[in-house]
Amino acid sequence: MTSVHRVAPDAYTFNILINSSCRAEGVDAAMRWFGEMQHRSCAPTGVSFNTLMRGFFREGRFKEGTKVAREMLELGVGLSVASMEILIGGLCRGGEALMAAELFVEFLGDGVVPEGFDTLELVGALCHAGRMDKSVEVVDKVLDKNRVCCLSVPAGVTVLECLMNAGKLDEVCRLMGRMLDQGIVPDTISCNCIFESLCEAGRTADADRLRTGSGCLILRLIDATFFIYQGQGRYLKFGNRASNLCGHIAGAHHQKSICALQQVHNCW
Repeated sequence: MTSVHRVAPDAYTFNILINSSCRAEGVDAAMRWFGEMQHRSCAPTGVSFNTLMRGFFREGRFKEGTKVAREMLELGVGLSVASMEILIGGLCRGGEALMAAELFVEFLGDGVVPEGFDTLELVGALCHAGRMDKSVEVVDKVLDKNRVCCLSVPAGVTVLECLMNAGKLDEVCRLMGRMLDQGIVPDTISCNCIFESLCEAGRTADADRLRTGSGCLILRLIDATFFIYQGQGRYLKFGNRASNLCGHIAGAHHQKSICALQQVHNCW
């Protein structure tokens, strides 16, 4: 731009130029407009930084993209949900899920992760990359910080299913228990899959503990399937509809099964 302006550019003007240059010419061209913006003492906005960060990730320049995020924090602009989605999503889609996880854990510890950001894409990318341990660490850190807003039900279920498929049932029980304690309740189908895996491994008591441990008020599984221990490694499988219960109660002669059926009835 020339030194004389018929219409003085504002932040919105520069954001338009940064965005169009980033798409048409590349992020380096957009950076020149960003420099001009600062030279004109026009304070960059979150949109300015987000556009540049997205541009760097689009070109595979991950270190420079993460540097933009850090600069946002240093200048006091802060990270919005959109900023975090660009940052974490850009790294994950670029095959840098581990770097994304380390940044997320760092920012979570610093208290700069905005409320409303979901870790679904992050934990999914970690599981897909075979870094199940890191996905568990991410979930544990979120729960440690009591930032359950960052852990949606699909995100939690993604990690639980990854653990279940790997046969790590101890971790499934531990992590699901922590989730339930903080009010993150997996959907009915996921719960039933987990309960079934535990029961088939002879861990019916663990399945029932997860079902009832956080209170029956949390796990009101409509049209769900429950597994009732009958002794000697056998269990009874039935739906919780009244019509289904009536058909199975007559055949449930074992005392433990009768007690368990009563517990299910008390949950209604």
